[in-house]
Amino acid sequence: EARKFLNLIKDNSPIPATSSCNLNRNFVSLAMNITKYETSSIREYCKVINEQDFFWLHITRRIFKFADLIRLSNKKFAITRKGKDMLNAEPGEFYYTLFHTFFLKFNLAYLGRGDFEIPEMQQLFNFPLYIARTHCKDWMTVKEFLEMVFVKGLQLNKKYKEYLEQPYHGDNLIWAGLSRIVRPLIDFGLLEIQESTEKNKKSFDDKIRRTPLLEKFINFDFTRGTN
Repeated sequence: EARKFLNLIKDNSPIPATSSCNLNRNFVSLAMNITKYETSSIREYCKVINEQDFFWLHITRRIFKFADLIRLSNKKFAITRKGKDMLNAEPGEFYYTLFHTFFLKFNLAYLGRGDFEIPEMQQLFNFPLYIARTHCKDWMTVKEFLEMVFVKGLQLNKKYKEYLEQPYHGDNLIWAGLSRIVRPLIDFGLLEIQESTEKNKKSFDDKIRRTPLLEKFINFDFTRGTN
């Protein structure tokens, strides 16, 4: 999907940017016509569709810019030489570039609960990856996974105790982990999701487990550097 989007930028470069330095509505319309993502609700509720209305496109454009695959110059977007080279690269190299850029360069707090920064979620991102690799062979709820990572493991609930005890903040650590860690891992194909059918269920009641791609792509070797 990301490769299709980068190709679309290449085929339409240069693309005039909006006054807020986003992709213009004409390009957004082109992207929505080729995407596999569900867009019917966007079309239903938005009379005019801007880049930020199609949030996947908005985030992907930002990731491309952080990865130097596109540039904004003179209020126009265009693919870079690196971007053109990446279109001809092996799929694994393109995937790694997006993965590395997303989790290490992009500010994950932008994805949700931005008032609750929690820099440890990004600084210690290898830990949820490790838990996903070692403990998610079988289905578990999103909440069980995130509590294993951020409560029992990193104990962020203790560090942010004062914030979490404020009214309506009790589940914000879990909600932040869902938007910043779990959903991106699903989008990258490293976790799969089984949605709960329970009445009045919340998103963190859904179940997740690791995919074969995670087992292939992520590994931890604790013997390196030891005698």
